[in-house]
Amino acid sequence: MDATPQSVASLAPVLQWGFAGVCLVLIGVIVWMISKFMEVLRDNNKVIASNTAAIISQQTTANETHKTVCQLKDLWLQRTCPLSSTHERPWLSPAAAPVG
Repeated sequence: MDATPQSVASLAPVLQWGFAGVCLVLIGVIVWMISKFMEVLRDNNKVIASNTAAIISQQTTANETHKTVCQLKDLWLQRTCPLSSTHERPWLSPAAAPVG
């Protein structure tokens, strides 16, 4: 089968429509992939928002815990030691207080 100019010319419209069809299919695939990518981005933004809310909640809890521990420490330091006659508590003496 020889490729004569007449046989090639008769296949030209078929080839052109074939390339056009492949291009349309590829454009459709690209549009579908972009839509899926946008769905992933939306889901990702939801996850980021929920993680941010969880971090803020943890920070609030940590701050409250820190305040409570500091109050508890102050309460424990204010209590009298039952062994105060035999043991000194230098951290309560005014001389041990930091200057500044």
